[in-house]
Amino acid sequence: MLWPVHLKPRPDEVTSSWIVRLAIGHGYTPNLFCRGVWGKKNIWNRDIDKFPIEGMFPTLSEKTGTPMDAVLGTHLSSYEGRLYREHHPRGSIPWIMPIGVYHRLRESYGQQFCPHCLAEEIYLKKQWRLALVTCCTKHGTILLDRCPECQSPVHFYRDDICPATCFNCKFDLRAATTVAATPEMLAAQSKWLSGIEEGVAIGEASGPDYFDVLRHLTALMLSKYAFCRDIGHHTAAAIGIPWDQPRRSINSGMESLGITDRIKLLQMANWLLDEWPKRFINFCQGHKIWSAALTKELPNAPAWYKGIVDKHLKKGSRKGTHGPPSKQARNWKPIQTIPRSRKTNRQALATTQSVVSSKYAAQSNLS
Repeated sequence: MLWPVHLKPRPDEVTSSWIVRLAIGHGYTPNLFCRGVWGKKNIWNRDIDKFPIEGMFPTLSEKTGTPMDAVLGTHLSSYEGRLYREHHPRGSIPWIMPIGVYHRLRESYGQQFCPHCLAEEIYLKKQWRLALVTCCTKHGTILLDRCPECQSPVHFYRDDICPATCFNCKFDLRAATTVAATPEMLAAQSKWLSGIEEGVAIGEASGPDYFDVLRHLTALMLSKYAFCRDIGHHTAAAIGIPWDQPRRSINSGMESLGITDRIKLLQMANWLLDEWPKRFINFCQGHKIWSAALTKELPNAPAWYKGIVDKHLKKGSRKGTHGPPSKQARNWKPIQTIPRSRKTNRQALATTQSVVSSKYAAQSNLS
């Protein structure tokens, strides 16, 4: 039997947004509505767009009269095989931004929005959870990832009257001021979204192969290793944008960064892949960036990328020979100061004194 209000998902709507609209349509808060439908399970203490509760999809399909394919299409897991290779509901996923669930709070800025889209119709789009999406191609503006008044993350389910209102300061997110996106940003994002949704080839690659390399290049620019990190500095200088490596937690990728840093990273990575492979080869050879840095953190590099790196960017490949890897490449360790123990210090001091004594003894014998 259908629910009295059996709203269908809007174009590109994400699952949680659909559930919020269903709850409000029935006159309930999202929390009470979900408890009534799925029992005592509190579905808002997790990221249900990434990790659904058991039985969520069949219930939505049955009670709203929506085909199961359309229901599953609202979930982030629908990007599996098109944007990334495998969906891990309990862990981090390439390109999916975390929302930082803590009980029922959201502590990270993983939920973006376009004020103009919300003004037209209040719902959240699935693509707004992607790290490579930074602008609205419909309105030509840069997205927001927090309340402009109080800087709080978006809690779409916390207000049962108007989800487009900031739960913390009650600011209407539809009234937020926006900044125009550049034509280059809009063109690049349209290209990426078409590749995801329609499965069309991007340059020489299609599917996750292209997006693996795109993300890999952003990871190099965020690397703690100096000869990887230089890629970001050189690229930023080449296209004329300021770049200071942002602070981030250990092993976190671009998905954890704010929208300003992600815009720069994507701009730089897209520039490197544009006019493939001529620009990439000339850039890397000119700055002496070799295969050790370009493939070290990408063990299963796609053939279209690895072939170019192996052919043109092995150390010494400019002269037609592949020389041995550099000492820096062989010793793949971050530069750091290792504190010595007292025993180690005593041994080092004794060794130094022995060398000095031998030197003076040799000089005395000569005299």
